[in-house]
Amino acid sequence: MGWFFTDFGRFNEYVLEPNDRAVFDDEGATHIDLAVEVMFIRGLRLSVTGGATFNWASDPSVGAWYIGLEPAYAVGDNTWEMAVGLSAMVGSMQLAVGDDEMNTSLTVLRPFFEVSRHFPDAYSAVYLRAGFNQWHIHNPTSDTLNLEAADGEELDSFWLSDGGFYLAIGGRFGKLTQPEIE
Repeated sequence: MGWFFTDFGRFNEYVLEPNDRAVFDDEGATHIDLAVEVMFIRGLRLSVTGGATFNWASDPSVGAWYIGLEPAYAVGDNTWEMAVGLSAMVGSMQLAVGDDEMNTSLTVLRPFFEVSRHFPDAYSAVYLRAGFNQWHIHNPTSDTLNLEAADGEELDSFWLSDGGFYLAIGGRFGKLTQPEIE
């Protein structure tokens, strides 16, 4: 579970304000992710991950889901581990304000640094992760909102993509195994 630090400024400037709708005044969004991971090669961890991001406000609100891969280079022992990696995921996002909605395709990129504390006897670990969360918005559609840029073109990734710092804390469950070095 983590926090994406964003003010949703691009959604405010290019979608909500031109349509005379209420703007975001929150300073971020929560994300909840689940992953299945394996280490085939010593030091290389590969995860299939997916999740959802949402803000806690009800109007306007944003919600997204995504799924993808997360390779990471991890070093450590049975107690501590550090990792650096990149999550690359695709999904969908919805912005809602009143009865109006905007739906888009979404690509999420998250480079990260992580520190884990393992508890081998309990087959578990906790971790703290920090990184950068980048949303690339594609193909926005709406039946009720005007999605036209000031120059007359349709809004796309150039105007609506958003990025910012994120922090996450999480847990792992299962047996920690490192492939043997021959």
